[in-house]
Amino acid sequence: MKTSRLKYPLLAALVLVAGIDGSSQTQQKKVPTEVISVEKGYNPTVKQGKKVDFSPEETPSAGNKLPVSYKSGMENPQFDLGVQPVEALLAEGTVPNSIYPNYVKAAAGYNESTFLEGYYNRSFGKTSVNASVNHDRSVRDVSPLKDNSIFSVTDVSAGIKHALKKYDIGAYAEYSYNAFTNNGTRLNREAYTSALPEVLRHNGIMGGVYLRSNSGLKVFDRLSIEASYMNGANKTNDSYVKAAAGFYIPVRKVTFSLDLSAAYYDNKAVYGFYDIRPAGAADIENPATSSTDFTHLGIVPGVSYKNDRFEIYAGVRMETISGDHVDGTNFHIMPDVKVAYSIIEGLMSVYGRLESGYRVNDMRTMINDNPFASPASGAYYSHDKFKAQAGLSGVISSSVRYDISASYSQTDGDVTWENNRFYMLDNSYLSYYTSTTDNIKLFTLKASVDYTINPSHRIGIFAQYNNSDSERFSKALYTPDFRGGASYKGSLFSNHLDIYGRLAYNSSSRALFTYFPTSVETGMDGYVEYQANATYNINNRWGVFVEANNTIDGRSPRFLYYKAPGFRGMAGVRFNF
Repeated sequence: MKTSRLKYPLLAALVLVAGIDGSSQTQQKKVPTEVISVEKGYNPTVKQGKKVDFSPEETPSAGNKLPVSYKSGMENPQFDLGVQPVEALLAEGTVPNSIYPNYVKAAAGYNESTFLEGYYNRSFGKTSVNASVNHDRSVRDVSPLKDNSIFSVTDVSAGIKHALKKYDIGAYAEYSYNAFTNNGTRLNREAYTSALPEVLRHNGIMGGVYLRSNSGLKVFDRLSIEASYMNGANKTNDSYVKAAAGFYIPVRKVTFSLDLSAAYYDNKAVYGFYDIRPAGAADIENPATSSTDFTHLGIVPGVSYKNDRFEIYAGVRMETISGDHVDGTNFHIMPDVKVAYSIIEGLMSVYGRLESGYRVNDMRTMINDNPFASPASGAYYSHDKFKAQAGLSGVISSSVRYDISASYSQTDGDVTWENNRFYMLDNSYLSYYTSTTDNIKLFTLKASVDYTINPSHRIGIFAQYNNSDSERFSKALYTPDFRGGASYKGSLFSNHLDIYGRLAYNSSSRALFTYFPTSVETGMDGYVEYQANATYNINNRWGVFVEANNTIDGRSPRFLYYKAPGFRGMAGVRFNF
């Protein structure tokens, strides 16, 4: 019997006992970009009874785009322990609320750039509400003789939480809109027509409910459910329902845990390639679509132990994935281990991690990786067979913090982007990206240092070496051999002037170019990313700022034929309330 016939009764049963862990983290994610450092050393801690949350999607907030001043995900190896998501920091209360006041900031500038960001949180007794907005848009090189590049990212979110006697109960929702021009499009529309949209637009809505312990670990600790729907170009769409639950039994310094999770994904993608026809020909019908679905179930029993210097979590990750394009039902079982040991308390620690698992790649996660993903990119799953990391972290003095790590991974069916370009007789063309798969091995060495000159000035530097092995190509596509960069954050004139800057270099990499019907592996030049901003605080409420970026999104330049991200400069105001 086909899996899709069983999906609804199976999921209904699972939802009764499961919910997505970390859903509360989704509520509070928009924070002032100027307080986020490019690099942050790892503080090795494995909270008693609290491991890195397991869910069917390894990064539950992967579909949320980040503002331009956030770090690029490429600065860290996959599964890097060194950086926590901002929303996780807020949810755990490790960041003082005073750093994140209610505020709104807006700007406009060169290349039709517009920017709006705001955050609001207020408590009414045992009930708290929050809301956030983020809008980022820029137009680059729009000319009949140049590749078009129009970027637009907007999302609005809101949440509510009520404290019961021993549990918090809450709900959240988010609407997002993303629009990008088809990368490299230079089609003479007077001579040719195509069903391929020039602007790839995506609208999405996500929401969920959760119940979470607020008074220490409980046998029944948490329960939450999340659902999402996104429609894209040419009537493509994604939807999913996720659920997870957590249970804990603390016994002195040892805690036994059990995580349950379930997810169902449904994706509708364009079937086959687009036709290009002479102008005036018969109207092109919308391309046919095909549906793909996956059911992903997981159970992770584990045990954790903690004393003053040693912390360890050891679990067994058991998963099944089934659905379209899956040969039967795949079952996976693998140790899940995280450990940290303080060699010199407060000065030097070693840490390690071993894990693996399945993940589903749908249109939501694809456009987060590559904004120019074609509607022809259908959903599929990847298998992270083996992911390990070991590192050394600590401080040299009260002002210098360092982190050194090595990581290795083996992934079957990982995302590989193929650039498809169709040339016409008048040298006009269409160019877009489709996703294919590759089996990849990746070894990474990374080092980062934070130097606090004084409370008003901080410098960070990082260097990262990647060595990849691909089953299909000479090495993993779009993976530079070297990345390096530096950041500075400081305050002048009695903290009235805040300055932030970030510079990152990416070495050359490889890409796949299809000049239909021939595909060839080709080289990509290295490139530099930079961001800089300065804010002058007039008083506690008002401030003015200027900002310069060479790209609206740090991921975009690394794709073939996105040659020049262009320059964006803006000026605006900020208001705290």
